Amino acid sequence: MEDVIAQLIRLQELDRIRDKLQRRLDQVPVRLKSHTDAIRALEDALSAQEQLHWAAKAESDRAELEVKSKEEEREKIKRQMNAPKLSNREYEMLQEAMAGVLADINSHTDQAVKAMQRAEEAETQVTDLKGQLDKARTEYAEAKEKLESGLGDVTGDLAKRDRERKEKVKDVSSDALQVYERVRRKHKDALALVEGTIDRAAGRIGNDLHCSACYMTITANDAVKVLGRKEIVTCKSCVRILYVP
Repeated sequence: MEDVIAQLIRLQELDRIRDKLQRRLDQVPVRLKSHTDAIRALEDALSAQEQLHWAAKAESDRAELEVKSKEEEREKIKRQMNAPKLSNREYEMLQEAMAGVLADINSHTDQAVKAMQRAEEAETQVTDLKGQLDKARTEYAEAKEKLESGLGDVTGDLAKRDRERKEKVKDVSSDALQVYERVRRKHKDALALVEGTIDRAAGRIGNDLHCSACYMTITANDAVKVLGRKEIVTCKSCVRILYVP
């Protein structure tokens, strides 16, 4: 298993480089967050003002329809008041009805005017917010282009490393690669050094051996297996693949 462990070590070194490059690329949306937050806030404000505009416009339209309906009712009452042979009581009743209709006309007219004023104010806000949103989107695009142009080499290097990785994994046994990828999903570094007293020349292994990642004690039996490189040995605690240089 010596070749496999060596292959995994080289693969881990490559993955460390790839992770570092990817972190630099991942900083782009983080550094653009102030722009995206501003855009989202303006979009929400714009949506709210558009809803206010259409609600006020709809209210104004309804009030104007009510005014039109009441004006037709007023004309009808006027014709009835001009009819011949009305009794005094009938005339008084028509006068009372006319007063109520006129009050309704004034109320609905006032409602329509106020609703239209709100609609116009909201429309002004919509226009202003659209201008602010266009500006914010332009600033975001410019900032994004500036950041990404400065990371052009990083993007190219990452693509190169990705291609290199595809070639490297072809040489790794499927079982070893499966273990490596499974551990890597949990930890960025899938391999961990065994630290402690190891004297290869004297063939002596100390009782202080431990995983360099989590410091879990490694048994002498596992240490012998790690040194022998005839099988993959994982830490009982953090499950990283153990190795010695």
